[in-house]
Amino acid sequence: MAGVPIDKRAGAPLQRLLKDAARDGVKIYGSNGYRSWGWQRSLYQSYVNRDGRAAADTFSARPGYSEHQTGFAFDAKAADGRCSLESCFAGTKSGQWLAKHAAAYGFVVRYTPQNSKVTGYEPEPWHLRYVGTWLTGYLNETKLPSLEQAFKMPAAPSY
Repeated sequence: MAGVPIDKRAGAPLQRLLKDAARDGVKIYGSNGYRSWGWQRSLYQSYVNRDGRAAADTFSARPGYSEHQTGFAFDAKAADGRCSLESCFAGTKSGQWLAKHAAAYGFVVRYTPQNSKVTGYEPEPWHLRYVGTWLTGYLNETKLPSLEQAFKMPAAPSY
C-alpha cells in the first residue's frame, strides 16, 4: 500500500481488498503500518505522559507488544477522513465494509467490543491484522471473537 509499510505477505491481499472496496464504491486508505520498536516506544510514552500508564495500556501497546511491529497490521481510514482512528469508524461506510469483507482477504478487525475483555484493548474498528484466509475462516466457523481464544492464550496482556 503506497506510503504504508506492511509485510509483503499481507501486501497482495491488502491491494485486492482496497481494489474491491473501491469497486463497491468504498474508498479506504491505510495508515500506521509497520512501526519500529523506537517509534512504538515514543508513541506509547506520549500516551503515558498524557493519560497515565493504566489508561494508555487500554489503547496502546507497550513497545515489543504492538501488532504494528510485526508488519502485519495497519490502520484503515475512510477517504473523507471521518472518524479517523476513532470508535465511530465502525459506523462509517468504510468501517462497515471492512467488518463485512475483511475476512475474505485474510484480515481480522482485531479489537472489537466483543473481545475487548480478552484482548485488553478498547475497540479499534480501524485496526486490521493479516492472519490469512485459513485462520479467518476458522474464526468465522467457530464464532471465536479473538485470536487469543483461537490459540487458547490467556486473556489480556499482563506484561
